[in-house]
Amino acid sequence: KTEMMIQQASLIRAESEVIVADYARLITIVDGNATAQAYSQKQEAVANALNAEQLARAEVLAIIQSKVRSGTLSMTTAQQLHYLEKLTLIENPGGGMVYGDFNSASVFMPKSEL
Repeated sequence: KTEMMIQQASLIRAESEVIVADYARLITIVDGNATAQAYSQKQEAVANALNAEQLARAEVLAIIQSKVRSGTLSMTTAQQLHYLEKLTLIENPGGGMVYGDFNSASVFMPKSEL
């Protein structure tokens, strides 16, 4: 009879360990899914923020191009680039600057940053 009780206790312990292991597996899956979802949401938020920033910059450039005129003529892309270079130097005279268009780009770096 004692032998049977020992076997039954052993069987119950084994079943309990299986249940604990299954719960641990489920917790790991839920945790992994939550981590993946959080990463995905963060990346989506970053992408949306960058998109909104680019749209705002494009809108500002369109406003500058439409408002800064010489008579009835709008600024060309080269003139607009020149205007933005000067504006950047006015706003941050000691800072570096990378500027250009799709054909070429330049880097301006003050001597203090070299």
